[in-house]
Amino acid sequence: MFDAADALATWIGLTLTGATLVAAALAVPAAPPPDATAAAATIDRVAVSDYDASAHRHLDADAVRVTPRSVGLRGSGGTASAALVARVVPVPPDGPLAAVLAGRDPALVFDTGVELVRAVAAARARAPVWRAAETLRVRHLAWRGIDVVLVG
Repeated sequence: MFDAADALATWIGLTLTGATLVAAALAVPAAPPPDATAAAATIDRVAVSDYDASAHRHLDADAVRVTPRSVGLRGSGGTASAALVARVVPVPPDGPLAAVLAGRDPALVFDTGVELVRAVAAARARAPVWRAAETLRVRHLAWRGIDVVLVG
């Protein structure tokens, strides 16, 4: 038989179950995570080119993070990352590498190949950070015996 104690315990149990179901429903993201695999495919396609090549890809993400071996995208649906086949140079938005990534002739930016090598080493040594971006740019560059893939 039900008495007041059983009814109270049942009511509390149903309330907790309902609250748990509501919390679980609210935790499901409204949108899928960004497609990091497609961004990585764009980078790898340019990286394996036998010639100087470049590409850009529109990102359906709020931020991007590039490391020498991966690309990550963050958006309202969560965060996604993908590994890269090639080792790349994450280019900061300022500086000489950004100008080369944007299409400028490296001979107009760097006096020697050694300067380019130093800029590449410094860019790879930087800690990866999330940056707001709408477009991902990729450039495969072979200049004065130096072969690099710039990504920013």
